[in-house]
Amino acid sequence: MPALKKVVASLETYGHQPIEAIFTDNPRADRPQLENTIPSLLADVVPVPNPSDLNQITIPPEISVIELSSEFQVRVHFDSILESLPDNQDSYTAVDMEWAVDRSSGLQGKVALISVTFGQDVLLIPVCSPEIAHLRFFANFNNCSLSHTSEILDLTAI
Repeated sequence: MPALKKVVASLETYGHQPIEAIFTDNPRADRPQLENTIPSLLADVVPVPNPSDLNQITIPPEISVIELSSEFQVRVHFDSILESLPDNQDSYTAVDMEWAVDRSSGLQGKVALISVTFGQDVLLIPVCSPEIAHLRFFANFNNCSLSHTSEILDLTAI
């Protein structure tokens, strides 16, 4: 990381603030070298608390978490969402995908779960389920990788 040492020296030479944060795709492997190259990353570091010391997060009672385990359930819930959308008004939803990652190689597997949040509902769609995996709508997601997750979710396709 000789180039990063030059960045640190350049920031100092021209009176800029030192680097406070850096992003990497492999933090555990890069950490020792980054801390050695950019000493400012060690300033004011607050360690992450032991998970057993943290309060358990609970889902508020007004939020419904619903697992959609069949094509019929997916169609019914998404039809309901589409029917509830007001005309000529923006509507928003949160969509997330989960997949397994092999920590040793960094390779990612196929999408295993899609979660869609709309209103007070969190819809969990296990796309690895044989009842769901054959849907044309989910076939694209079942084979996508991280670089393809920016594709638009077309709710009319189901």
